[in-house]
Amino acid sequence: MKRLVSLVLLVSTAAFTACGGSDPASTGTVTPPSIGKADGSDRADTSCQIVLRTAKTAYCSGGICVYIGEVDISKDIVHQGAKADVLVYDGGWSRVSQSGTPLHRLPDVVAGFERYQFTLTSTAAQVEVIPYYELNGVRSFDHNRNGDVFANYVVGPNQYIHDDASACAKPLVIDRGDHDCNVIMRSSAPGFAVNENNEKQCSSMGCFVLVAFDVASSKAQAGAIARLAYSTTAGNWTSITAYPDKSASAPAGFVRYSASITFYDTSVDELRVIPMFEAGNEHFFDNNITSSHYIIGAVNDWNVQTDPRWKAELAQRCR
Repeated sequence: MKRLVSLVLLVSTAAFTACGGSDPASTGTVTPPSIGKADGSDRADTSCQIVLRTAKTAYCSGGICVYIGEVDISKDIVHQGAKADVLVYDGGWSRVSQSGTPLHRLPDVVAGFERYQFTLTSTAAQVEVIPYYELNGVRSFDHNRNGDVFANYVVGPNQYIHDDASACAKPLVIDRGDHDCNVIMRSSAPGFAVNENNEKQCSSMGCFVLVAFDVASSKAQAGAIARLAYSTTAGNWTSITAYPDKSASAPAGFVRYSASITFYDTSVDELRVIPMFEAGNEHFFDNNITSSHYIIGAVNDWNVQTDPRWKAELAQRCR
């Protein structure tokens, strides 16, 4: 007997046994979800790390049905190494990423999430799907719109998942300047590579600049994501993920990060950079020794330890 879960999310009796892991017919190519396993390797995600946005039958022809859907996965969990995937039950369990049609990246729609589209084919006129991600050996299954941890989403000719803008809606991102020495610019190298005639020398791989900065250990341990914002032209900013630099030592209480910028426009004479970190929906930018941004010139490195303009200022404000 089918029962209504939320909006048009329908749960079948097969779904109940499937997500409970006790269906003897579930002997497909992957292990079915089993929330509450003693080893803790499967769990229900109810904190909006991954969520199904839409799913429907695209068409059926010649006994084959094509289903499509969209999934959002939190950027926070992606930065930790997780990837979105979808389990499918149509008489046996399979994984969308195994089908030869991997999830396709779409433009982001909801702040804080990456959006993916999945496509699957089946001879079944009705399928059950459940998005999930795996991290550190634990699979987390989407139960953000479907609160029953023993149920999957069901998609069929008259069973489809509508988008719900209120589901897992991230708050607007708030930008803040950091004046408390939680993120600090340290150095850049090699400036731009130049020859004796002061001409930029970029390889076939592009022009390369490495930037190092520190983030307070307390922020890093709390899950802050270190990033570097940069611009090669005024008003055209982007950001890239920075990673811990184990080859360099940071002052006590800090973690050293580095980020490499590669660009291909040889007319660029300077880069504007701002170290930053993300904490939830807040972005903190280094305003400890400048209220704006740092400029890396075409022929010079930038080093807070050797540049007297910044060394004295930093000593007054931060360690």
